[in-house]
Amino acid sequence: MHKSVKGFIVVTLFFGGIWSHAANPSEQIQIMSTGQYHGDEITARFGIVRGWFALIVSDKQAELVPSSPKISRVFDPVVDDEEIKSSYSGKLVEDTQHDLLLMIKASWLKTGPIVQAKLTENRQGFAWNDIHFNMVHVCGKASSKDSLLQCKVELSDGKSRQFIIDTAEPNQDYSDEFASTVEIVWAGDIDRDGKPDFILLNTHYNGENTQLFLSSKAEKKNFVKSVARVYRVGC
Repeated sequence: MHKSVKGFIVVTLFFGGIWSHAANPSEQIQIMSTGQYHGDEITARFGIVRGWFALIVSDKQAELVPSSPKISRVFDPVVDDEEIKSSYSGKLVEDTQHDLLLMIKASWLKTGPIVQAKLTENRQGFAWNDIHFNMVHVCGKASSKDSLLQCKVELSDGKSRQFIIDTAEPNQDYSDEFASTVEIVWAGDIDRDGKPDFILLNTHYNGENTQLFLSSKAEKKNFVKSVARVYRVGC
């Protein structure tokens, strides 16, 4: 059973929308999940939107299939007046045809099965052929027992490392609701270049930050590059 990143509004330290970091400036890679968003968190317009692919994942296989999600206007309790429907700015993303992990929009995507990696139980790494990739948390010293650790998360293959994301994590003496968690929710070959890509989920008490990392866009000596991300916050 895979863990989906769709559903309710949760974590993040940021307010934003979809960010693209494709190597080709003219190419905009976008991602989103099903569920509800604040209006400015995704750029997809209301109605049926086309050109998307759904990533369908099971224990046995993964595949990309065409998706035409529906974006409906809904009440956003943070900014809207419930009695004035014309003020509704929330966006509800639905795909009733697929039980999907993530939706991706990119011109080069192709329908069909894709190779997927085996995740570790703690979702801090994955195995790709004979190589084991793991996330290493490199943290500085806490300024006090009541402060969080400022950490850098790096991806390692046992020989080299690449910086992935900054996090704030609990220290040994203190656990805080404002700390964030990072996990790999899926890994495999989305861009079909024979190297692993992955989806990273960074959660916080009030939101989530989902990022797609692709190997085909990686800079020299790096494993991957963050090509798209979507923030979803509670309030």
